[in-house]
Amino acid sequence: MAFSLHHNERYLRSLEDFESDVGSHPANAQVFATNDFLDVLYNLIKEANDQTKGVADHDESYESEIEILKAAIRAFATVVPYVFSSVCQNEAETRLWQNVSAVKEILLQSLIHHQNQGVRFAAIKCVQVFILLQSRSEGDRSNSSNDINISLVRADHRILKVDQLLEEALSMVKIMESLLKAPDMTSPTITATLNSLVPLMKRRPQFVPELTTALISWNRPPLSQLSSVQMRNVDKAVKLVFITLIRSEQLSSQRTELINAFGAVGGDAAGMFQSRSQKLKERELRERERRESSEERRSAERNVSKRSLPDPTSVSAEKRQRMGTESNVSQTNLLAGFDLESLPLPMVAEFCLAILQNTTAEILTERLPMVYPALNTVTTAQTSAAPLLETKVATPPQIVGARSPDMHGVKIEPSSSYGNRSVSTPTGQGNTPEPDIVKNEGAISSEANSDFKTITAVGRNPLPSAQERVIQSLKMQPYALASPPEFDRRQKIEMLKLAVQRILEAEKLSQQNLPIIDTTQDEDASRRQAAVTFNSPLKTTWILLIAKLVAKGVQISKSSEDASDGTNTDTKMDTDNLDNDATSSEVDELRDMLLEFIVENLPYRQELAVQWMYEEMRMDQHYANSQDYQPKYFHWFIKLVKSALPFLRNDDRSMSKLLLDAPDLNAEVVGLLKGDMERRPERYKATIQTLHDLALLRPPVRSYCLDVLLEYCINHDNSKRAFAILDVKKWVPDHAISPIIEEFSIRSLRRLLDDPPEKIKEDGMETEPAQAEPNGTSAMDESGDLPKGTSEDAQAKEENVWERESVIPHLELYFALCLKKPELLESLFDVYINTTIQVQRIIRQHITGLIRNIGMHSPKLLEIIGNFAPGGETLIVRILVVLCDTVRPTPELVDVVKKVYQERNLDAKFLIPVISGFNKDDIKQHMPKIVGLLNGTEAQRKIVRKVFSRIISDSGNVSAHMNAVELLVVLHNTDQNVSPKQAIEAINICFSMTDIFTSDIISKVLQHLMEQPKIPLLFMVTLIRSVAEHPDLVNLVLILLQKLISKRIWTSPKLWEGFVKCIQKTYPQSMKVVANLPKSQLMDVLTKVPGIATGLREFAEQNGLGRVLVTMNEMGLIEEEQE
Repeated sequence: MAFSLHHNERYLRSLEDFESDVGSHPANAQVFATNDFLDVLYNLIKEANDQTKGVADHDESYESEIEILKAAIRAFATVVPYVFSSVCQNEAETRLWQNVSAVKEILLQSLIHHQNQGVRFAAIKCVQVFILLQSRSEGDRSNSSNDINISLVRADHRILKVDQLLEEALSMVKIMESLLKAPDMTSPTITATLNSLVPLMKRRPQFVPELTTALISWNRPPLSQLSSVQMRNVDKAVKLVFITLIRSEQLSSQRTELINAFGAVGGDAAGMFQSRSQKLKERELRERERRESSEERRSAERNVSKRSLPDPTSVSAEKRQRMGTESNVSQTNLLAGFDLESLPLPMVAEFCLAILQNTTAEILTERLPMVYPALNTVTTAQTSAAPLLETKVATPPQIVGARSPDMHGVKIEPSSSYGNRSVSTPTGQGNTPEPDIVKNEGAISSEANSDFKTITAVGRNPLPSAQERVIQSLKMQPYALASPPEFDRRQKIEMLKLAVQRILEAEKLSQQNLPIIDTTQDEDASRRQAAVTFNSPLKTTWILLIAKLVAKGVQISKSSEDASDGTNTDTKMDTDNLDNDATSSEVDELRDMLLEFIVENLPYRQELAVQWMYEEMRMDQHYANSQDYQPKYFHWFIKLVKSALPFLRNDDRSMSKLLLDAPDLNAEVVGLLKGDMERRPERYKATIQTLHDLALLRPPVRSYCLDVLLEYCINHDNSKRAFAILDVKKWVPDHAISPIIEEFSIRSLRRLLDDPPEKIKEDGMETEPAQAEPNGTSAMDESGDLPKGTSEDAQAKEENVWERESVIPHLELYFALCLKKPELLESLFDVYINTTIQVQRIIRQHITGLIRNIGMHSPKLLEIIGNFAPGGETLIVRILVVLCDTVRPTPELVDVVKKVYQERNLDAKFLIPVISGFNKDDIKQHMPKIVGLLNGTEAQRKIVRKVFSRIISDSGNVSAHMNAVELLVVLHNTDQNVSPKQAIEAINICFSMTDIFTSDIISKVLQHLMEQPKIPLLFMVTLIRSVAEHPDLVNLVLILLQKLISKRIWTSPKLWEGFVKCIQKTYPQSMKVVANLPKSQLMDVLTKVPGIATGLREFAEQNGLGRVLVTMNEMGLIEEEQE
């Protein structure tokens, strides 16, 4: 399905890739259980829902949006079980579950009530999936690996809360119940809901009582939006639901309740459980009554026929009259004008057999004498129509002596001659003596003999009997058969080819269910058609026959006397009398015929191909010691594979079956598969699976198949590489192939230590060297960065680096194996330490998914962190950052990091990822080193800000070891161990986190610092910043300034300097604080901040503060004002 609208092109392409991959191989859905694909589905569902919600004009754009919305919902329903399983196993997948929750919210709030029925159907199915995931499975089904449910969730799971998920499942069941009575639901929507409830009730029996009650009362009161016809349809659907549930073995324990519910909705519970044996008995009774009535009818007909037979001594005219009457009656038959010759011969034969089987022996004995007058009538008519025309009538063959036991008393009278037949006399004697075989047949009853004489006296000319033909043949002279004609070798080959061709054509007709017509016969004979049906024994026979004809039939021997033991009936090869060139040509023609036949329909004829190859292999082994014999097996097997590959469909696995069943394989076969995969990318997945099967089940070509598979594991095409990696990692770590794959992945990783490959553009062409300027210098020369004469070398050196597109193919297979075998990670540090900075950066970026999936609970990963090689610090820091990105580190991980940090005296960056796992004392101890990371750059400020956030944030059910007030107090007390600039920068970072460090937090910090025995130097910095950031704290600041006067703040020059600046920042509110200063400190403030003199004099005059006015007068500030 192709999508094209205003949506992001990447989103639509991802959805198309999902449908193409998962449609043919549903197991591939697990590959799409990623954050990126869930983001794609969320955006597509949200955008398409917004575009179609409440739209009345259903134009082409609307329909396209609906298709995208339905496809996205279906994809989400397919992927979400794998996402749920992944989140159950890895508590770090917070974002995965957040995306699922976001889509679920849209689903329940909007999509199940969407105006489009198709969208509602898809949404209802998705709700069913969520109910199955978020509920428990009962009984033996809980052990099923395919039943993903809430039982997989650990009790202390950080993301998935079992009680909450169970409540959501119950609420979604309520939603499903409400859909049955919703006023906006149509009949198809209700039916779709019912269809979704059936598998839900089968797999989750705990919901059966509640849903049964809802089904019983779905139409109480009746839904106004449904017509009476629609109500009846839904009512039938409800009954079908109950019938399905009652017959389910999974709900056998609740069958009584379901039967009662079925009766409550108007179902016939008694009739439904009528036993099969009772039904069979009733059917047999009806059949027996029908047969008895038929027997009675036939008996009545026989009685009537017997009564209508004339007396043996009656005149023949009476019998002719009766025959004439029957002839008139037959003329009134509706089928009298039907041409029986237009029917196929097999059909006529079947009619005759059916009639004979249903006719009793008495009727046959009674009616057989009536046949001869009818035959005589036909013969007479033909003779009168052409009296002068001499014809030779071909008589049908008779079986001598094959007389039915029910035909005693019926005898065909032999005539005197074959050419001129005389009419039989009443005494039954003729001119020709009767053979002994007829004499010994027994006596003839007098009644039948009388009837027979009456019939023969009519004057008919009967056909010659079997006895007559036997007598005539005995009178012939003895003769000898003529010698058969001799055929040369070419004629024998042609006859063999024709025989093979007829067999192959018959097989083609059998596939098409067409009759076989022999065109060599005349028109009448061509009507004899028979459909060929190939059952298993017949197919096996002709396959073996055709394989031996092609492989052995062409080896024509001069005589069959070469078989010394007399038991070997196979034809022998006479190499002395064969022309090699002619023989090769003849063999090729016959084998080419069979090869083309197989290639036409390889899936159906794969068994024939295998049998043929086995025969060729036997011939090669039989004549292995013959110098003149050229082996045929691999030549024709390679030709067969090469011819069949272009005609295979994308998902056709017949080639895999052929290769698995073939007698032998070689490297050339694997090369053909690889070449076909490169020429036809659409066959890539099927070929990869074929190579996987060959590597697993055909050890002789295992190495060749693994070479191809592993080569595609480092292919630059992302989709091809991902599928190949997904295939080969199935063998790790338990299969015998695993060491080979592991060794290859490590070799591929160590390739990053070598020189990088030539740089490749996106279109696959190599980059061209930089174009030189007209004056012969390059652009880098003109910039002045490099001296002349060295620009080309420098440019080459700059380009000779590993690009991201070249590094990732060498990492992905290795990382995929490390996920299944974490101890392989030890090899990564050897490469990481010795590779370039660019490669190190790419490794750190690409290792994220691997570390998240391994998790911090892996003992092997903890061992690697505690014993990593020197030089891998940055990689270890990245691993720690990934592990602790969204969760609090485990105590085991914290202990390992502390130990390594202390033993190796590492940088404080090593502690940052696990800082949220430290206790309060550890945080206070290491806080100066964390603050010491600040260097005035934004990057370092971001790191420290993230550290502060982790320290004071809760993680799941675990509270933070330190709150925001305590953190800011600790920062003020680190001024002795770090530079004032770094300490101030750390405090400013806290003030920038306005969502955490509010005015209330700042006021608590200021009061806490004021109560300390020794006021930290950074206190005045925070006080001044508080006035600027939180104007509502000015009154608190003035109170604190007043307290600082009582603590003789001027005794600390640095604190006093901050005090003066705070007085200036809070002017004019700070006049009262200034007026309370001692004389010397007041004079110092007026000297440093002369701008407050006027306001201070007015404040002193208003409040009668003479001491302040005297001091100001002494300083000459009042006189100047007066002047």
